[in-house]
Amino acid sequence: MEGRPVRIGADKLAAMLLITWLTTLVGLGNLIFLWKDKRFRKRAIIALGLSQGTGLIIIILSSFICIIGLIPLASFIPLGMAIWMTIDAINAYNIYRG
Repeated sequence: MEGRPVRIGADKLAAMLLITWLTTLVGLGNLIFLWKDKRFRKRAIIALGLSQGTGLIIIILSSFICIIGLIPLASFIPLGMAIWMTIDAINAYNIYRG
C-alpha cells in the first residue's frame, strides 16, 4: 500500500456497489476508491478490462446472425466480473473500515 491507508466507509462501499451494478463499467468504482492499494487496483483494472472487452465482443458477435447463440455465453463474463468486484468491495470495506 502506498502512503496513507485507504479509508472505506459505508458511503464508499455503497458507491462502489452502485457503480458496479448500475453501469456497464464494472470495477470502475473499486478502481476509483481503492486506487491507493495496488492489489485491489490491479484486480479492478482486470475486471474493467474484461467486462469492457467482452461487451465489445458481444456487440461484434451480435452483428453476425449465424453466431447469435454465443451471445448468452459471453454475457456471463461481465456478470462474473460484477460479482468479483462486489466481493472485492466488501473485502476492502472489512479491511479498511474507517
